[in-house]
Amino acid sequence: MKKILGTSLFLLSIAVFGQTKQDSIQFAEISKEILNNGKSYTELRDLTKNIGHRLSGSEAYEKSVKWAEQRLREAGADKVWLQEVMIPVWVRGKESLQIKTQDGKWKNLKMLSLGNSEGTDGKDISGEIIMVKSMEEYEKLSPDQVKGKIVFFNYPFSQSFIETFRGYGDAAKYRVNAASLAAKKGGKFAIIRSLSSAFDDIPHTGAMRYEN
Repeated sequence: MKKILGTSLFLLSIAVFGQTKQDSIQFAEISKEILNNGKSYTELRDLTKNIGHRLSGSEAYEKSVKWAEQRLREAGADKVWLQEVMIPVWVRGKESLQIKTQDGKWKNLKMLSLGNSEGTDGKDISGEIIMVKSMEEYEKLSPDQVKGKIVFFNYPFSQSFIETFRGYGDAAKYRVNAASLAAKKGGKFAIIRSLSSAFDDIPHTGAMRYEN
């Protein structure tokens, strides 16, 4: 029994090794083809530059759907079809943010509203801004310290992760939950830093959500 088992394992190892080696060769050929003749970056640039922002329900979104359909057909896909679906529509309104500096002057800041955020019905919202640097720091504040104030979650995108997307995920909880967190303690507005590894003052937007 031991000899048969040993022979079986030996033959199995040969088969697995052979399959793995063949797969590696095939993957290398695919990679070489993509690197030398791939169109991914060219098509990505076409999508993002020529069609632009593709918020759900927008005209650009519809264009991007037609664009993707055409590209798939050109690539030789054997089945391509469009299907009607119901999607939420969010429209960005007029937006601005100003702060009063220590010398009493008003300063305009570059900003963008987060996707799915509610508007103010055209009304200005003003109030004292309190800054916290982390979720833990915010949790220590009492409702009396937050009530009626604007909360600025000053949490920077961490540069410590080798995989950049882990830094994005680490900071995303502030973008997604800032408004609900502020509301739980009576705050009336929330501001966050952009989720970007870049060191600049160009605002980045993204989706957020409200708790019930």
